[in-house]
Amino acid sequence: MISLDAIMWQPSWRPTEVEEFRAKLRSAMAQEGAGERGWVVEGDYMMRGGDIAHEASTDVICECLVSYAKPLLLSACIDYQSSRA
Repeated sequence: MISLDAIMWQPSWRPTEVEEFRAKLRSAMAQEGAGERGWVVEGDYMMRGGDIAHEASTDVICECLVSYAKPLLLSACIDYQSSRA
């Protein structure tokens, strides 16, 4: 699993610069995806480079922030993924 938080935050909670973040994410995706298993990205940093993972995804991306909303969000994610097929 690739944690975007681990890529984003440096010691003392200093954020990683955008281009460095994007390069680290690409590298992590290449390493994780080298086998048949592919990769899983956890986190949301669309403005910093999370779009890289989103555009390269082949399966559902779903963020469930509130437990009671999970069924609704899962349904929306499935509908979205179906529309991309």
